[in-house]
Order: sequence, then C-alpha cells, then structure tokens
Amino acid sequence: MRRHMQRTYEIVREFAEVFGQDEINGRLRGMYCDWTISASNFNDSLQWFEAVHGTGAASKYLYGMCPSAYFNYNETKSLPSGASVDQILAGYLNASGTIPSHTVETQQIAKAYGLKFAA
Repeated sequence: MRRHMQRTYEIVREFAEVFGQDEINGRLRGMYCDWTISASNFNDSLQWFEAVHGTGAASKYLYGMCPSAYFNYNETKSLPSGASVDQILAGYLNASGTIPSHTVETQQIAKAYGLKFAA
C-alpha cells in the first residue's frame, strides 16, 4: 500500500510541475485507491506517509481515498463442492456482510486525515 500511496504522491507532484502547485486538490486531485483486508491498513499507510512527508501531507497532496474491500465467499466453508449458482450468490451475499463496517471505518480514517472518501 505504501508504494501505491508514494506513487500517487509522485504523480501529483509531476502534474503540479506543469499546472502549478496551487492546483493540487483543485484541478489536480490525487486519489489514493487500494484494496485492503483491514481498514487499519489505510491508517498505517497514512501514518507512514505523514512520517515521511510531514504532518498534514496527506491532505496537502491527496484529495481523497477509496477502498476496495476484499472478502472470501467461502470463508465459513459453507458452500458445498459443486454448489449451484444460487448457493454461490448466497455465499457472496453472506460474505459481503462485513463490507459496510469496513467502509465506515475507512471513511472515518479518511476524515481524520482531511481526505474526501469515495466508496
């Protein structure tokens, strides 16, 4: 995640060299998007980013962030071998039940760092 965040920062800086520093978070809107199993991974990455680039760097160089939740539809081993389409879809629906809480937690992290949130 740190490499993605760092590369987003570098891209924003490169565009700012052409369009001007004052366009960061105006015309230039760097969105940090990544998938994660735990919302705390975003928090860890943002802490690292600010440790490297300074306090407040997240909201200075990044416009927002967006997660892509990861889930395992057969995590509970509830799907039998040779499951039907209906059983598979029910498994996905069941496994996706953790996504809302993950989204809310990630949104709170974005807010704490002054970032917009897109889900």
